[in-house]
Amino acid sequence: MTDYTELKRLATRIVEVQTSQDVPISKLFDDFEAAACPETILALIAENERLSADCSSMRGSLKANAASIKKLIKDGGRAARERDQLRAEVAGLRTGYEAYERVNADLKAENERLRTGVKGDYDLDAWLDWTQEAEALRKLAPSKEIIWCACGDGHAANSYGAGFMDANNGVCANCGAALGQGEQS
Repeated sequence: MTDYTELKRLATRIVEVQTSQDVPISKLFDDFEAAACPETILALIAENERLSADCSSMRGSLKANAASIKKLIKDGGRAARERDQLRAEVAGLRTGYEAYERVNADLKAENERLRTGVKGDYDLDAWLDWTQEAEALRKLAPSKEIIWCACGDGHAANSYGAGFMDANNGVCANCGAALGQGEQS
């Protein structure tokens, strides 16, 4: 950029003199014409056009930057919402995993307690013995096909013994003999 300080000073002085009309203006115009030669005027015009083009280019860049900034703000908002959603999901997963770990630890402890056969609570051998005894007892239990006497004798439902019991108030022939009601020798 060329230095136009002298030209500016002379132009300002001419404007001041024109408004006051106290000083002769002809000498000032001669000095101004000498400073404002065609080369200086063309340089001013060229610089003005270059600055105008630069200004226009900067306006375009500012508009493009503004559009980019708006897009970044919009994308940033979307990314922030997505980030918050992911944080919530991770927190939920973490809570679920912690609950899973607690339940898993409880189950492992109970499993270990069962494996060591805590006597009194879970005695596996005693339970197995009981199930075998229960099966034997089930075979001895009264059934609809057998009529049972108080002495423990059982008689088939359609047998002589069952009929005898029915006729003698639920007492079988063996009970009657045991009570002295049978034959005496």
